Amino acid sequence: MAEGLSPDTEDDTAPEIAGFEVLRPLGAGGMGKVYLARQISLDRLVAIKVLPMAEGFATQFLDRLEREAMAMAKISHPNIVGVYDFIRLKNAGAAIIMEWIDGGNLREILLPEKKPVKDLNRIVAVIRQVADSLAAAHRVGIVHRDVKPENILISQDGVVKVSDFGLALPLDEEAHRITVSGTSLGTLGYMAPEQMDGSPVDARADIYSLGVIFYEMLTGVRPQGNFDPPKSLRPGLPPQLNDLTLLTLRTNPLQRIQSAEDLAAALSRKRQSGRRASLAIVTATGIVAAVAGAYYYFPQLEGFNREPETETETETETAAAAPAAAPAPAPATQNPELPSNSEGFSDFSTHPLKGNWYPENNRFRSGSEICILELDTELPTDGFRLTVDFTRLGGQYSIAIFMGFHQQGMASVELSAWEAKLGGFQMLRDDDNKLRDLRSIPESFQFPLENDRRYQLEVVHQNGVVTTSIDGKEYQRIDISDRRLRVTAPWEWYDLENDGEGIALAIGSYHSPTVFHSVQLSALKDD
Repeated sequence: MAEGLSPDTEDDTAPEIAGFEVLRPLGAGGMGKVYLARQISLDRLVAIKVLPMAEGFATQFLDRLEREAMAMAKISHPNIVGVYDFIRLKNAGAAIIMEWIDGGNLREILLPEKKPVKDLNRIVAVIRQVADSLAAAHRVGIVHRDVKPENILISQDGVVKVSDFGLALPLDEEAHRITVSGTSLGTLGYMAPEQMDGSPVDARADIYSLGVIFYEMLTGVRPQGNFDPPKSLRPGLPPQLNDLTLLTLRTNPLQRIQSAEDLAAALSRKRQSGRRASLAIVTATGIVAAVAGAYYYFPQLEGFNREPETETETETETAAAAPAAAPAPAPATQNPELPSNSEGFSDFSTHPLKGNWYPENNRFRSGSEICILELDTELPTDGFRLTVDFTRLGGQYSIAIFMGFHQQGMASVELSAWEAKLGGFQMLRDDDNKLRDLRSIPESFQFPLENDRRYQLEVVHQNGVVTTSIDGKEYQRIDISDRRLRVTAPWEWYDLENDGEGIALAIGSYHSPTVFHSVQLSALKDD
């Protein structure tokens, strides 16, 4: 009612819409009723959603719905219910003509008895297809705002289709002006916390709602309040699925997976020559500006159909599928200060921020998890040259240098990032206030690291320009002047901002044990 909608659920009179023969009602919701109809001109079955409006309500909301319908009609995506037309009715309401799906919704097909879905393959496939559809809508600036099992349709041939963008919100200033302030549109139990508060929402609200469905399919219950992790309700659940689900359900949107595209990518099958298919899972936590898509692997989807009978079996299978890495010695010190017993580190106060670090033969070695080692709390403000010698011993993932730029934030330069093996700056905030990760920065380059080979990475910051060179060859030159910087996931680092105090320089490796032979930092003067 706050938006001017006046659905009359008691009135079963079929609407009269020129050019369509209404056959029967399909269902009703908070915004109106859906009917099965035949489009006479094309002799095809369609679904018609009728949206009655409260008498005397202004036309802005219908204008917004019409713009949304026009935008959705331009999206040709296999996992979105097609929008054919938007018709204004004589009674001041409207009708949206949509593709008819001859199946049922997710609730009816997979969650009729509030029990977990046994087939993990099916869960992953459904969530991935929904994430794909949301990513397509988000790319054109539309947030669904009512993602729930009833709005996820599954055709008789198993194709997942997201429907009912009736609460969709265009991401522009005009949309915020015509949205009633303080209202919370959506469905209780699936709404993101910021949505329930009546605060402005963005694409991350859809990710939260999809996370609720993810959790519900895994466990049979919806997460409420201080809920238990999925693995506690479903013994034997692969830890990566547990972690990914929790990442979608972070209360703070900044700590949530930041895009449906990254969630879909994390759930996509990845095949490599001579290897079994694997499922890539983002394992990012912490305050992030965007999930950049760094992944690690565990057994192929076919292995999820049969859940292990014992915890030992799960650990054995996961370990067998993990990337090979050299055996790590026991850590000499865990998270207190490490001794700076190498000439290459003698100028720094080394302190582990994440993971295990080992002093070894006058150098430092990272463990097989996500590892970050703090070196310094201040970088030269005029300019600097930073040189890092390292050798990756195992794994197939990235190493990074984290740098705090005064009043600009924390940035990172990474090599061999994600499946594309990209290199360069992790994140930049452009003038349009949108965050750009390596995949969307034209100056990024491809650099796959080889194990057991020593590299020298050099980063020079001077006159607002950062140059990245490897083994003496320049690979990237990028201007960061007047740009706000953020370290992106999956580094699980909570202190990401830097205002001239605190962490300013750190090194890290992502699930790839690496020897850091030396780090050298020298000041430069701006021209």
